[in-house]
Amino acid sequence: VLAMLFAKVLFLLSFLSLISLDKCTEDASSTSTVQTGDDRPPSQFKVGDEWLALPEVFSNLDFYADNTPANEDDVEGQLILRSTRFWGRIYIDGWPQTIQFFRAHFGIEPPIGRKIFVFAEPRDACSDLTNAANLTSDHVLLVNRGTCTFGSKAKVAHKTNASAIIIINNEPGIDHLPGPDAHDIQYSVSSIPQLEGQLLEATYDDGPVSVDGFGRRLEGFIVPV
Repeated sequence: VLAMLFAKVLFLLSFLSLISLDKCTEDASSTSTVQTGDDRPPSQFKVGDEWLALPEVFSNLDFYADNTPANEDDVEGQLILRSTRFWGRIYIDGWPQTIQFFRAHFGIEPPIGRKIFVFAEPRDACSDLTNAANLTSDHVLLVNRGTCTFGSKAKVAHKTNASAIIIINNEPGIDHLPGPDAHDIQYSVSSIPQLEGQLLEATYDDGPVSVDGFGRRLEGFIVPV
């Protein structure tokens, strides 16, 4: 009798785990938050009123990686260190302050070098982009959160020539976004807070429109820390 009861408990726990994992892909119901002094594991995220833990197999981030600085002449060491960082700062020319970003649990590290930040059309990137033809590796896509999963947005962006996607949160705070539906994608995926994203969007839409059809030019660097 005890063996049968134990088996039923294990089955129930497995079933609840699958439900929780499936819920994390539904962006419309998920929320994120960053709190000062919050000591919860970085692999946790919020769905509705419930905190869930992302299984390690679904995260490409190593929160315990060695962060010892590489020597100035050790280029390979510097690149390896850069690839292990899971957050950083975005520096945009003329912007009054840096913008914090978090890498997603899926995808790869941000691209190196000066980039031009442009908004996807449609802004949620849940369907093929109408401005895809004008995108090059010099561009980083800014995308609004919502409507579809983070993985879906990354897949749409990856079909273009843009070198990365940055997802703007739709509520205060940022988190390491889960993407079990795009876990193996070789593409840079990050997120930034709602307020900073809204300011970027307003500035971008204010113009002037560039010759290639994009909004006001936003240019700078993505720097892992």
